[in-house]
Amino acid sequence: MVIKKEHKKGVLILFTDGQPTKGLKGDELKYMISQMKMKIPIVAIGVREATYMVKEYFEKRV
Repeated sequence: MVIKKEHKKGVLILFTDGQPTKGLKGDELKYMISQMKMKIPIVAIGVREATYMVKEYFEKRV
């Protein structure tokens, strides 16, 4: 993400403790994340059991 006025770049940092309890899940959530990653870098950090969820939903795509 670039702030046009000041030409600053940004990044979204997400901390999670597991699967989403509301809203999108599965392939719908993966698609939304991939669309967001096209606009802004996302760094996702999972705690304990959530590590697998981060790998599944936020895997690096080339």
